[in-house]
Amino acid sequence: MNKIYTLLILICGFILFTTLSPTQVQAATQKIGVIFSESSEKYANTIHPGGKYEGKNVSPKVDYSSTYNKELKAFLLYQQQGFNIEKVYEKDLNNLEKLSQYDAIVFAYTVMMDHKQRENVKMYVRNGGGAIFAFQTARNESAKFPKPGQMDLSPLIYDVDSWVMEWDNLTEVFSARFIDDVQLGNSTISNKNTAHPITQNATKELGKNTLNLKKSDTEWVEIIKPWQGGNATPLLYFSNYDSTDKPQTMKKNEFGAAHAIQYGKGRVVQIGFKIFDYISITEKADWQDGENGVAFSTTQGDKDAQAFMKHSLYWVAENHNDNSPRKYYISLSSDGVQSYLAPSGKFVFYSTVTVKNNGNVPARGTLKVEILDTNGNVVGKGHERYLPLA
Repeated sequence: MNKIYTLLILICGFILFTTLSPTQVQAATQKIGVIFSESSEKYANTIHPGGKYEGKNVSPKVDYSSTYNKELKAFLLYQQQGFNIEKVYEKDLNNLEKLSQYDAIVFAYTVMMDHKQRENVKMYVRNGGGAIFAFQTARNESAKFPKPGQMDLSPLIYDVDSWVMEWDNLTEVFSARFIDDVQLGNSTISNKNTAHPITQNATKELGKNTLNLKKSDTEWVEIIKPWQGGNATPLLYFSNYDSTDKPQTMKKNEFGAAHAIQYGKGRVVQIGFKIFDYISITEKADWQDGENGVAFSTTQGDKDAQAFMKHSLYWVAENHNDNSPRKYYISLSSDGVQSYLAPSGKFVFYSTVTVKNNGNVPARGTLKVEILDTNGNVVGKGHERYLPLA
């Protein structure tokens, strides 16, 4: 009996070895985390009025669909696809050492992070971690969570004066600038990019050349634009739609709906639309709000979305030697200083100064104009201007 039992184990082991691809074997042994963020879950269901704050328009905050359900759907999807998956909680974002235990981390609608958490995530990727950011990641500031009845100021990113820095200190990970939130009606998302391993392997698995995800109603999407000299490659595009609230901004097949990004030693996939709305998970679980895991009735493209998510995770978690170091290179030039004596008896100095970002990451700061004497002492202060450099 013992010999027969041993033989059966050997046969089963041989079958398992010969049917799993190297990628599947790697997926089963790597450690993947899915973020479950209590603040992001809470934020989805808060309601706040709109208005104006220090001259800026603040949109009203409406009740969104459950963020917890999106997190749970990501967890169950990757579990079913054979990945070694774990839940990672919001408090773990405070610990870079904890994050560094994972080969890749999936952020499903993790909209609320504070400055320290964003910095840890940035360093995690820079040091070689993989990440998938699915829609609106870190757009808000959890340390200044809006209070009931007050305007929702969190999307303004308190410490940033420009949409160029939409994700504050996490911005350079995306190698892109934020353009706008845009509504699309009856839209199609598809891939023009056929060369990248993610789209190449996803279409190969499905036995077709193009991924297509369609939504028949109105959807909010996130429009970003890769930096010059950066390493963000569009994978999917907003390829077609019947209507948009920003016709002056939107152009078909111009903006990427998903990007593959190399930052430092790590890899990132950024997704600017609600991809989990397209995916069906039939497993019984503790879904919130009386929902289940099925795709929204207004969407088409479940298999395409699942294949894209699978091969995105393969790519960001893959062992590789790629490295895209940060390059800060700000040039400042002047056409020369001139001066004249004003009627007040004071000298007026003027010059044209050109500041340019020649690096591959965003930069920001305040340009200060000062007048120095021959000993280097400041004898006059003039113009100050905040500069976000794209």
